[in-house]
Amino acid sequence: ERGGFHSVISATTNQTGQPPMTVGARLAPPPHLGGRVTNFEVELRRLQIGYAITAESLDSSTASTPGNLRNAEYAFQDGKLYTSKSANEPIPLPKLRSSELMLTQLPTDRPFRESLRFKEFLSAIDFYPPLQVTGRAPIRLPQPLTPATKPDAEGSNLFSVLYNLRISHPETYERLLALMRQAFPGLKRFEFPVVGAGQVTLAWYDESSKQPFYPGQLSEGTLRFLWLAAILLTPAQSSILLLDEPEVSLHPQLIRLLVALLQDYAMRSQVVVATHSSDLVRWLEPDEVIVADKEDGQTRFTRADTLDLAEWLAEYDLRDLWQMGHLGGRV
Repeated sequence: ERGGFHSVISATTNQTGQPPMTVGARLAPPPHLGGRVTNFEVELRRLQIGYAITAESLDSSTASTPGNLRNAEYAFQDGKLYTSKSANEPIPLPKLRSSELMLTQLPTDRPFRESLRFKEFLSAIDFYPPLQVTGRAPIRLPQPLTPATKPDAEGSNLFSVLYNLRISHPETYERLLALMRQAFPGLKRFEFPVVGAGQVTLAWYDESSKQPFYPGQLSEGTLRFLWLAAILLTPAQSSILLLDEPEVSLHPQLIRLLVALLQDYAMRSQVVVATHSSDLVRWLEPDEVIVADKEDGQTRFTRADTLDLAEWLAEYDLRDLWQMGHLGGRV
C-alpha cells in the first residue's frame, strides 16, 4: 500500500539499471550463552515491473569464522544453488520463482536444519500498527470464538484470546486483570457472552454501573490498552515483536504501565517500538533507546547510551533531553 519495492529501493533514480539492494539479518544467541550465529543475506534487483532475487545465502558460523560460502548452508548465485557439501557443483532445482526467497524453495530431500530454524524465526515476527478503533472496527464488533492464542493486528480475535487465556493460563489471565484494574480502577471482571451464530462479545463489568459496558461503548484508549496488554502478556510470544506508536490514545499514566509491560516482555523476547512520544521515552533507560535522525538524505541510528548524557541525566530525564534537543530525533 506504500508503493512496494520500487518505492523502497531508491529515491535517487528511476532507471532499471541501478545497483541492487542488499538486505541482511543476523541471528545470534546472547553472548553469555555462546553458540553459533546465523547470517542471512539477500540481493534484490529492480526490474521494469517488479523485482527479482539475484543472490541469497545463509550460513551458520561463530564469531571467529565469519560467513562465507564454505560455511554456507546454502548460497544462491547466478541462478544456481550451492551448499557447503556440494563443493562447486550446483544442486538441481525445479523451476524457480524469482520473486520469492530461495529459503522458501529449498529442496525437501536435503537437511537444511539452520535454514528451517531461520525460516521459523522469520515466520514468528509480528508487526502491529496502531489499532483501528473506529465505530465499525473489528474490535468493537462480535467475534467468532476460535482457538486463537495471540491477538492479531486488527483485534478481530481479541475476545477469543482472552477467553482462551482464562481457560488455559488462569495465572496469566489474573495478572492481566490485575493490570487492567490498576489502569482502570473500578473494573470488576470480563465476561464473554454469546451473541449468536457462534460469536461472542466482551462484557466489561464495572463497579460504577449495574449493567456491563460493551466494546462499542469503551474509549479508544481503553480498547487499545487492553489489546496491547494481551499482546504483551500472552504466553504465545513473537520471535521479534514490532510495535508502531503503541502510545496512540493512551493517557500518560497508561503509557507508564505500557513501558513496564514492554520492559518485562523484553526480558523474554525482543521487542522494537517506533514512537514519537516523549512521555514513553521518559520512562526508558538510555540503553533501551535508539535515536533516528536524517542526515544527508540518509537515516542514521544512534544508541542513546553512546551519547554523553551522564551529567544531564543527573537533573533531567530522557523526555526532557529530547525536548531540549540533546538527544537528537529531530523532525
